[in-house]
Amino acid sequence: MDEKYIWVVGTAVQDITLDLIDHERLMLEHDNLRKMIRLDEKPRIASGLWLKTQYGLDRFAVKMVLEEKKKEEKPDEEGFYSLSPGSKYSLADKVYASWDEAERDKHANKLFVPCESMSWGGGGLNCTKFLRSLVPNHDIVPIRYSDIAMSRTLRASVGRLQGILKDNLSRRRNEDFAVGQLHERVAALMQDSPDKAEVLTSEIANMLAEYSPVCSLEAYLASLPVEFLLYRPESPRFRRNLVFSRFRSVSRQIDNKIICRGRHDSLPAKASEHIRELLAAKMSQAGAILLNSVQDLPLFQTCYSIYKEADRKGNNIMGVFGITTSMEASLEWMMGDKGSGKFPPFILVFNENEALGFARKLKPSLEPFLEDPDDLPNIQRFSRIAQTIRTHFEAQPPPRLYVTIGSRGSLGVDRSGHVVYVYRYNKPGAVIYDTNMCGDAYCAAITLLEWAKRHKHLNISGVDLNEPEGSQKEMEYFMAFATAVSYAKATSRRGRVDVTEVKDLFEHLHLATRRLAAVAEIAGWGAGKQPEWVTKGGRLQVPSEARAFRPTEDLRKLLG
Repeated sequence: MDEKYIWVVGTAVQDITLDLIDHERLMLEHDNLRKMIRLDEKPRIASGLWLKTQYGLDRFAVKMVLEEKKKEEKPDEEGFYSLSPGSKYSLADKVYASWDEAERDKHANKLFVPCESMSWGGGGLNCTKFLRSLVPNHDIVPIRYSDIAMSRTLRASVGRLQGILKDNLSRRRNEDFAVGQLHERVAALMQDSPDKAEVLTSEIANMLAEYSPVCSLEAYLASLPVEFLLYRPESPRFRRNLVFSRFRSVSRQIDNKIICRGRHDSLPAKASEHIRELLAAKMSQAGAILLNSVQDLPLFQTCYSIYKEADRKGNNIMGVFGITTSMEASLEWMMGDKGSGKFPPFILVFNENEALGFARKLKPSLEPFLEDPDDLPNIQRFSRIAQTIRTHFEAQPPPRLYVTIGSRGSLGVDRSGHVVYVYRYNKPGAVIYDTNMCGDAYCAAITLLEWAKRHKHLNISGVDLNEPEGSQKEMEYFMAFATAVSYAKATSRRGRVDVTEVKDLFEHLHLATRRLAAVAEIAGWGAGKQPEWVTKGGRLQVPSEARAFRPTEDLRKLLG
């Protein structure tokens, strides 16, 4: 089989999750708790508080000082941060892998909170996990993942293992022995000194334990199963976040996660040459390349250049870019890459803030199309944003554009420039536990379907693209499926995507959608020219018609 990989590139992060901050229990243990942490309408945490936790033998410490990029990231008059459920914040310092720094800070308050789990996150890695959840079989959808490695190199691992064996098996100090003698000496050690053999076994086990799915990115990827090709700098560069999973008091419980991102050292620019050498030789195997939340600019820029080169050579490779704020830093470089001033035809997936931020770097005067958490989108402002982005592509017509807008659904622009609006699912009795990573779930679903229609399942949507509105109808189908995937993730207590639940939502629940006019037409509307599906303020109305989307035969085969 001619395998065409979905190649995902991202930034992996080790999440240290505090599952339950039980305010009442902590008050019994700490007389001065109100100076450290409170649970009002939102969780409030004192600036400068050290939070300590432990997972197995691993200890972690975080000083709660946020980077003051926005107004809500500054402490209030009492010195507390108000943390909004479902939000992400950046810490001014890293998440320490010991308690030493906390203990050295003699004047700060310190609070120990139990740790529920240690796990892996990050936009690209989340997409990889959700892709594999949707299609567990590697033979149906082969996936490769690339990132910056965070464990020791192969050379260092072999050297450490040699040291352990040499210390325990050598008969004389500094003695060398052939590999062929290894079995003989192990047998003799177990016969003559079973206690020493047990010590040797423990030392090797402790070393291997560092390569568990929890601690080692490589072991985690292999357990999915996903192939990986990682760039290994001279020293490991661990990235860690602190995640609050739940807060509880007598009066309320908050389930939506709050993420505090620790600082990490980025790669130097000179790493680009080595990354290119590592990845370029394998790019011919890629059917799609997904760049999502890549924080190391040398990695992003290298992958972008390789993709652009492959596209110009006519390789059948699709690009999907989840452009986050960190990736926007490369926009000026992207525009000037080889002097073209235009982008290759990569599909874009944003949330509303990322779409606005990206477009404003191209045209600073653009206005936000969502201003309030409960707003429906201002479709004219959205169209101007989409129009600005579309004009900067080499390919004409430009590729598709997808924009998630939280609980209000998502907006898309197809290749002909027409807007598609898909609202949200609402399953009776379902509880929204956690909206974090829903954008990654949406992005994974879009990548899967866009890849499938190019390489294995040409009729994945069951839509005749030659019929009127064919492209819009296919995009509507893709967005409906992605909405089902992100909704399944949000309503899962464990934050997973269950493919059975996705198929059930997609087939049996109705979803409101609407196919709209072209962005050029909407952007040019004058006063009084808006149609009936737009309010006087220019905002979209919730579509009045809803229907169930049925999985096609090709989609059923893909999902299994």
